[in-house]
Amino acid sequence: MTWFLALATPTVILLFVALTIFGYLAIRSRNIRNFQFQISMIILVWITSEIVGNMIESSALDTAMPRDLGLWIHLISMTAISDLH
Repeated sequence: MTWFLALATPTVILLFVALTIFGYLAIRSRNIRNFQFQISMIILVWITSEIVGNMIESSALDTAMPRDLGLWIHLISMTAISDLH
């Protein structure tokens, strides 16, 4: 039940709204080499890592997870996207 309460915070709700908007923009661009697609994907990963970070901070996720898991997700995605060029 605590994960549901963590998802009900205004920050997480707004992050899901932003996730929806940038997901739509990434799907609409349709070209992986397009700058709009790449920046949308970067923002999508950033938002996802922020959601994970907020869930860990609110103790909604297992405490065995590292506190900086969101940062690691962001780092790995940035290295993957940098290899596209």
